[in-house]
Amino acid sequence: MQGWHNQDGSGNASATISYSLIENSPTVGLVSHYLDLDLSYTTIQNNTQAGLYILSNTVYPFHHNLITGNGGTSRDGIEVKSSGTLYMQDAGQLKGFNKVSGNGEDQISNSGDLIIGSWHHLNPYGGHNHIYGSFSGSRYLVENNSGYPVEAYYNWWGPTIYSGMFSGSMDGTSYNLSSDPTNGVNHGHGGQAPSKALPNSASTETESLADAYDAAENQLREASSSQQVRNSLHKLYQIAGLSRKENPELTSRFRQLTESAVRGSENLYSSSEQNNVLHNTAKVLYAKSFTREGEYEEAQAWLKETNASSLEGYDRRDWLHLNMVTETYHGDYETAWQTLQEYYAFQESQGEDMEEVKAGHSPFEEDLKALIDAGKGKRDIWEKQNVETSEGMTLGNYPNPFNPTTNIRFTLPEQSQVSLVVYDMIGREVATLVNDILPAGDRTIRFDASSLANGIYLYKLRAGTQQITRTMTLIK
Repeated sequence: MQGWHNQDGSGNASATISYSLIENSPTVGLVSHYLDLDLSYTTIQNNTQAGLYILSNTVYPFHHNLITGNGGTSRDGIEVKSSGTLYMQDAGQLKGFNKVSGNGEDQISNSGDLIIGSWHHLNPYGGHNHIYGSFSGSRYLVENNSGYPVEAYYNWWGPTIYSGMFSGSMDGTSYNLSSDPTNGVNHGHGGQAPSKALPNSASTETESLADAYDAAENQLREASSSQQVRNSLHKLYQIAGLSRKENPELTSRFRQLTESAVRGSENLYSSSEQNNVLHNTAKVLYAKSFTREGEYEEAQAWLKETNASSLEGYDRRDWLHLNMVTETYHGDYETAWQTLQEYYAFQESQGEDMEEVKAGHSPFEEDLKALIDAGKGKRDIWEKQNVETSEGMTLGNYPNPFNPTTNIRFTLPEQSQVSLVVYDMIGREVATLVNDILPAGDRTIRFDASSLANGIYLYKLRAGTQQITRTMTLIK
């Protein structure tokens, strides 16, 4: 397979890729956006840009994969963006056995949520990943720019550990393996599971995620510095994410905690600085908890409701990134483009290398440009025929993009003869959803596009003398 790009619009979709070969793409090997991905026994190699690009989704489980020979200047083996999540372990939080080696720039770069091997008290087996390659000056095995430590217990980083292998905060590299756990194993396409290589110092006792959450919550309350506040809150976010299927109650607890912190009912510290850090970090992680669950409507409502003027540094960066993601998801492409430019301006103000920042966002930027250009084309089609008015009338659909169903919602200011029709991009009618006299009020119509091809579609609402046209994107 020469490149694979998924941008599912349902917000709750998932996919599994196993025993696959993704290679020789002129751009990114694998882009996953708005989709939870289970990736195993897959080789991603020799792609010109990043091997694996994670924008707004969770990749987990992630085990027995080979990521090699990808990237070049400012492009890495694996790139995890601010709204992305990668946990390099199997579904039992154990045994990653991934090999990430020989990529052009960094082996892994992260500004989102990354676990390479779980906390040693939670999981004594850790990641068991092989992550090795060239590093010097601006090249790293892991470049962590998330603002939080990367958990990286029980991995092999090559024959000797050097501090220059890593950029940013890392936890667990002192618990590294002394030998490569993937030696002699044919990873990826047609790969075989390697034998376990447990470190001699590991305990066989593990702590449940619920117990770990309780312990992390106590650490949060006892934090004595602003960075400890951030780290403990992010650890709670990660534990809630790992347990979201088996113990969804932890997600509810996390949301209650963060919402209370933001609304001012949860001041844990005598220090105003620590309470401000709690407030601002909670504001961002509360929004992220919704995007991680595919609840983009709720995430966008929170982002619009909450004042972001106090956010700085990593929090401001992530806030802008989350806005771009939700705006694109809801079809507000030109607004998302403006937010992307604001994101770039903020990164430049922070002294970031803008060539690297823009290279890292090029897949997202290219998609956004294409969506905006398509939108301009469809507007030309309709402006030749109609002038749209919408006094007191609204029209929209959710989710957008979608696969294969979406809900079209509209509001009528008065009783009218109403038609709601879907067209393709050259103006052919593909479905009539409403053709009736309807009273004033709100309506929701479910549109099933199972029989239609991927692409952008127009839907037009006429009510009396008023009409509105919108677009929606079908991505199967």
